[in-house]
Amino acid sequence: MNTVGSRSFGQRVMASFAWQGVGRISERLLRFGVNIILARILTTGDFGLFAALLAPIAVVETCTFLTTGPFIIQNEKGREPGLLRTVLLVNVLRGLLLCLVLLSTANLVAEFFGRTEIRSLMMVMAFQPLIVSFMSPAVHVLEKDLRFRPVALNGLTAAFVGAGVALSIAFHSPSVWALVFGKIAFSISSLLGSWIIAPMNPFQRPDFSIFGHLRRYALGAFGIPILIMAVGQAPAILIGRLDSMESLGIFALTYRLAELPVFLSLSVIGSVLIPAYSKMQNDAVRLRRVWLLAWSSIGLCTLPIAILVAWSGDALPVFVWGSEYVTNQPLVPVLAAVGFLSAVLSITGPLFWGVGKPGIDRVMQFVRVILVYASGIPLAIGFGACGVGFALAIGLLGALLVGVSCALRIVKASCLELLRSSAVFLATGLLLYLTLLLVDLACSPIGIQRLVWSGSIGLTLCLIGAFPLLFTRGRRKRFH
Repeated sequence: MNTVGSRSFGQRVMASFAWQGVGRISERLLRFGVNIILARILTTGDFGLFAALLAPIAVVETCTFLTTGPFIIQNEKGREPGLLRTVLLVNVLRGLLLCLVLLSTANLVAEFFGRTEIRSLMMVMAFQPLIVSFMSPAVHVLEKDLRFRPVALNGLTAAFVGAGVALSIAFHSPSVWALVFGKIAFSISSLLGSWIIAPMNPFQRPDFSIFGHLRRYALGAFGIPILIMAVGQAPAILIGRLDSMESLGIFALTYRLAELPVFLSLSVIGSVLIPAYSKMQNDAVRLRRVWLLAWSSIGLCTLPIAILVAWSGDALPVFVWGSEYVTNQPLVPVLAAVGFLSAVLSITGPLFWGVGKPGIDRVMQFVRVILVYASGIPLAIGFGACGVGFALAIGLLGALLVGVSCALRIVKASCLELLRSSAVFLATGLLLYLTLLLVDLACSPIGIQRLVWSGSIGLTLCLIGAFPLLFTRGRRKRFH
């Protein structure tokens, strides 16, 4: 019996959420634990070098991004072997091009950051995009069918492999090379796993007629990956150039703590919503109901986390990474706000891609880039890493204004409906803020005490939120 066909759409969506949640959150917790260990072995400069190394790779990758994954998910012929072989061929050619470009520009990157050691690092990391290009494109067919269990398990397995390699090298020879080879090992494991969970025959003739369709789809989304990359690498570019590698390393590790809200939304919910939206794009009522539900759910999950992280302040990075990974500025609260705004913004992007209108996402990201760099340069000069955090928040607010207004038109919802959907998480956030204010007035906790308070309150909120779900399974019918 075909289990995919026998289960309702709502059941498949909920199962996808569950597997993505288990897989991605477990993967992130593993990396989090590994980073705690590495932060006590490596230096802030090592983490800064690695962040600087990833910046040019991201530039080259996004400039040639072809949106082959969303293309397979969107296309009615996405399951056909000829199309998949064509996508594989295009990906491999692109990976080879990326490898050659990175190898040829290693000296320029080293000169830009003023660190000669980046050249040798780049000579190794240049092969990472080539390795990834050989991954089986049939993985996206699993995502198209909302079968995320094997995808999640493959990612978790690769994370274990990468973590093991990074820790082994760090213990024997502590340097930035531990991070580099950990990344390479993760990519190789993902490659091998992709062919195990999504096998296909790559040796038959590709369907070259697909090139035209892929080109038109890629042109429709042209520029979006570049804009996203420009924002994502803004800290490395601004801090690495205008401040120091040590400051960049502190920023990178602090953001890993504060980014939990956006990670939950983008990696777990966003990846499931794109294929889900594509299946209901012609049903306006259903689309509106699901989008508003996603908006309220992500807000309810991420706003309390952001508030608790912000309230914890420097106590969180001191406890996790060590006292050398803090600044005299309010970097943690600023990045917590950035994480929440990014999480809310992630509700709009999957909608635009799912209904076949990625051009709206391009406008949204363009506004974000302009605001980040226009405000980021003077703020980075005046306030260092914290100034870059403020610039990221400013860019997100501008993009959010554009994205939400366009999303409301697509789902045919009013601002009043959006406000009603926001009422629960806004009220929860306000109540939490007042509670933390009372704790400050009554106890004035510092250091580890703040973490104990925030952890206890966070656990209480999780229990309160999980309890009704055990008795309200009927809400799942909203997806049917």
